[in-house]
Amino acid sequence: MSDFDWNGCPVLLVGTGPAAPLEVARLIRAGARVSVAGTAEQLCARGDALARVARRLGVKADPARESVRTALEACTFVGAEAADFDADAAASGAAAVVCAADDAAETKRWRALSRRHGKPFSTLRSGRPGVALVGGGPGDPQLMTEAARQHLMRADVVLYDKLAPTAVLEQLCPGALLVNVGKDPGHHKMPQYLIERALVEFARAGACVVRFKGGDPFVFGRGAEERRTLQGEGIEVTVVSGISSSIAVPAAAGIPVTCRGINRSFTVISGHEVPAPDELEGLVKVGGTLVVLMGLAHLPELMAGLVKHGLDPELPAAVVEKGSTQRQRVFASAARSIARVVSDEGVSSPAIVVLGHVVELGDDLARLIERVSNERSEESEPLKSPLTRGPTAEPAAEIRDGGIPGRGIRDGRIQEEPGTASSTVKASEKVLVAPSDSLTGFVIAVTASRRAEDQAEAFERRGATVLKAPTMRIVPTENDETLHRASAQVIEDKPGVLLVTTGHGVRGWFEAAEAGGTRSQLCAALEGADILVRGAKARGAIKSLGLVEQGVASQDSTSSLVDLALSRGVADKHVVFQQHGAVDHAHVERLERAGARLTVVQPYRWEQPRDVAAVSQLMLAIIKEHVNAVTFTSAPAVEALFERAQKEGTMEPLLEALRHRVLSVAVGHVTAEPLQRAGITPLIPDRPRMGSLVRALTTHLERQTVDLPHTPFGQVTLRGAHLLCGERRVELPSHLANITRVVMQAAGDLVTRQSIRREVPAAPSDHAIDMAISRIRKLTGEPKLILTVSKMGFRANVSL
Repeated sequence: MSDFDWNGCPVLLVGTGPAAPLEVARLIRAGARVSVAGTAEQLCARGDALARVARRLGVKADPARESVRTALEACTFVGAEAADFDADAAASGAAAVVCAADDAAETKRWRALSRRHGKPFSTLRSGRPGVALVGGGPGDPQLMTEAARQHLMRADVVLYDKLAPTAVLEQLCPGALLVNVGKDPGHHKMPQYLIERALVEFARAGACVVRFKGGDPFVFGRGAEERRTLQGEGIEVTVVSGISSSIAVPAAAGIPVTCRGINRSFTVISGHEVPAPDELEGLVKVGGTLVVLMGLAHLPELMAGLVKHGLDPELPAAVVEKGSTQRQRVFASAARSIARVVSDEGVSSPAIVVLGHVVELGDDLARLIERVSNERSEESEPLKSPLTRGPTAEPAAEIRDGGIPGRGIRDGRIQEEPGTASSTVKASEKVLVAPSDSLTGFVIAVTASRRAEDQAEAFERRGATVLKAPTMRIVPTENDETLHRASAQVIEDKPGVLLVTTGHGVRGWFEAAEAGGTRSQLCAALEGADILVRGAKARGAIKSLGLVEQGVASQDSTSSLVDLALSRGVADKHVVFQQHGAVDHAHVERLERAGARLTVVQPYRWEQPRDVAAVSQLMLAIIKEHVNAVTFTSAPAVEALFERAQKEGTMEPLLEALRHRVLSVAVGHVTAEPLQRAGITPLIPDRPRMGSLVRALTTHLERQTVDLPHTPFGQVTLRGAHLLCGERRVELPSHLANITRVVMQAAGDLVTRQSIRREVPAAPSDHAIDMAISRIRKLTGEPKLILTVSKMGFRANVSL
């Protein structure tokens, strides 16, 4: 920048990447007059980015290339990002400078193509330089303070978060530079240190800066860190408090965080991480109401930890999604099942979880909880609440009970109703309170990439040893141009049909659209479509986005979803097909043969796992029978494991183990298909849900426990690889445990060496079997636990 005179030069900054705010601040300090638009490529591909530029330059918004050239007549490009426009810019007689700022490295390649100065299209406003950390409240713009509004009206630059009420920005600060620095779970548009640097640079440039946050800036809002950084740079800082969502969002659902006679305190925690065991114990001991902010990602672990440290699993709980907005939804449940409800209903951020008896005071929650009866089925329709917000007559909040059977309110407390049967608790919820030692001695392999930690912890809570080795990884495509082009096509040509295969995928698509500034246009384009979904999670995700599905596939499979679409007719219709990690060409062809005009949307893709060595070790453990079961939650995970085995030359022994000795567990019939094609018979739960998978495998392995109640040594029990002989517990190597199981299952009858060889291939000869029996006797310390019957074989020493 040093070799160019920027004073008074109008600059259009093309790109809104992490480096853009810093470059704007430096340009302003150098005397330039700055506006910001999308990348040069986006100007051709996306109408919204063009519209932003066109509004600045007073040109009609039109995504055609010729109109782009017209809109940019006053601009010269600087930076490699816009190289393909150089000829157009030079031909049009440019009079301003455009800089590329989507990549930090590219921003260093400033080069001036023109020193001609044109008419400025933005200037600093007259506000006092400095930074205001402004809390915008829980989401409803009406809950913003007057001080917050005044600061926004004076702002030259606004750095805003995802949770701030951004709908007010166009109205309150039409001439300000607006920079989205919002954070999503696991993805930050702009790292915190860059946000703080941007605040410093803008303030030093003489700008009046607002850091606009949701809730209150000092309640889990990084406000204290930002104030410390700014004060350290000698910059004046003002803090404008906002209404904290920890209080206002429960209130929007009618839930008071305190109530005389019920509780005298409430605690607010961040759910970004699961608290340490001593903290969990402290939270339970304190009592009162517990409010969890930003806790969806770790909710299963958090709830399991709280229950483990004494929280009543029947304590009323609620989750409030998008509280205080028109898209608010509320779900009620017992504490033990709230994580499952969140998963099944596709609840997405922002959401707040409330635990405590005050939940029953929420609008209609107590009435709904009381109405839950023994007759309510697993697949019952959601119970609707008459809660409304705003002038519309439609319910703005939906309340569904996750199961507090036969309980009602008396004196502000939940009481058991007469005749309540424990069988009313759903099977998928029973998993959450399974005995902690029910899987002790068993080794389970987990191949999932999504929710692998949740699944592993569910098994570990029951005493199992878990081997985790994701066979693939999910890579979001939110910055992929193919996805952006597909979204632009959907917006331009409104679809007649939308097919949604996964909740995770459709949420990822909308998150990418939000990052690109097209979420509202995408929602508008899809509102008139016939929305068909594959299953409950996809349905929940669609509802969380404010859309309504018109049909649900009869089975939780893409094939069934396409069948539903074909039965309703797709000829000459624009059909949008949301795919998962790999495009399903067979179903794409089915739709195209039926006459559909197809747009495929792929919000994420599957790639090779980061830790390939862990997958290799997992396969070796299966082949050597060091695991009792291996779980699969998607068909691609199965195929990825087989592909790795083919590459390493271990396919045959792997299949042999999975066919005969190591149990495969598939979350559903679609996941089971590649296993069944390979001659493997997997265990499949009654519902394609992680909770059902955990329950089914737990039940199956518990049945594999072998008991000999009457022996000279007392009761002998073999559970997995753990042998309990009286008071003695021994962990046996896997092949010794398998031989012991064969002998114990005969309950004192003769077991020949031939039958042992047939059941345990790891014992290939009579000599190997004799050596194994000798080791079992030594390890257990009971030489007569297994008796030798001459040269015929062996039997367990059972008392008659």
